[in-house]
Amino acid sequence: MVGRVDLLRRPVVTLVLVGPYGTVRVEAIVDTGFNGHLAVPRDLVSRLGLLRYGPLSFHTAAGRAMVTQGYTIEVEWVSGRRRYVAAAVEIAECLIGTALLDGHVLEIDFGPAKSVEIR
Repeated sequence: MVGRVDLLRRPVVTLVLVGPYGTVRVEAIVDTGFNGHLAVPRDLVSRLGLLRYGPLSFHTAAGRAMVTQGYTIEVEWVSGRRRYVAAAVEIAECLIGTALLDGHVLEIDFGPAKSVEIR
């Protein structure tokens, strides 16, 4: 999976997210300070009709423990379409956390290439 470093110096990749109400393609920020699988905006939960999983706890980059509602979601990922649990949060973008990166290699080039690769 390849992506880019955007103008705000954030590593982003395009994800395909699937729920009972359909499929959406989003740009997601790779956030190595977030230890969950995926964080999604609450409006995306409604738009995709995601099914409630239950309470979900995770830590932010600042080390703050958070608890929010988790939802099951299918994600087109490096190894194919898989089901994960996403945290519903008050954010504008989707975040990819270290749990989703587990077992993969993340390479970010902040130099002239401005590229991101997950393999």
